Amino acid sequence: MNGMVPNDADATLRMMRLLWGVSLTGQLLYLAAISVIWNFFHWEPFEEVARWLFWLSAGGLVAGVPIAFFIRGQIYKRHWVGDAITPRGYFFGMVTVWTTLETVSLCALTAVLLGRTALPAMLPSIICVTLEAACFPTGEPMWGDGFDGVRRMGADEDDER
Repeated sequence: MNGMVPNDADATLRMMRLLWGVSLTGQLLYLAAISVIWNFFHWEPFEEVARWLFWLSAGGLVAGVPIAFFIRGQIYKRHWVGDAITPRGYFFGMVTVWTTLETVSLCALTAVLLGRTALPAMLPSIICVTLEAACFPTGEPMWGDGFDGVRRMGADEDDER
């Protein structure tokens, strides 16, 4: 996996934005597939399995998500150079959080599918998708204290726009 993460901050940011968008789109497509399946196929709900999946996703939301953010902080600490984080550290830290959020969300959506009921099974998924959307990759940690909040990808440090 080391060769797949570019050392250039702009290239890493472009790749991460693509991954972020694909991840959110995948969850929305899974939700769309669930509604199509509900409309065309009818079966008795697997209530016991759906209940277990719901509680698993709720537990993942309560315990796993904070742990993922803690691990991200530890990854950032390990890759701290000067006043910034290396692109590799930023990539692996953010992907750790996104993977946890997506796993919890897909588990909750599977509970929705098998239980044939939207609430309360969908609540962990809604919270995770909202958190993941809020975790849009800005690249701010890779530029450190010199980040002014409006960094344009591909802009030189000397370029005053």
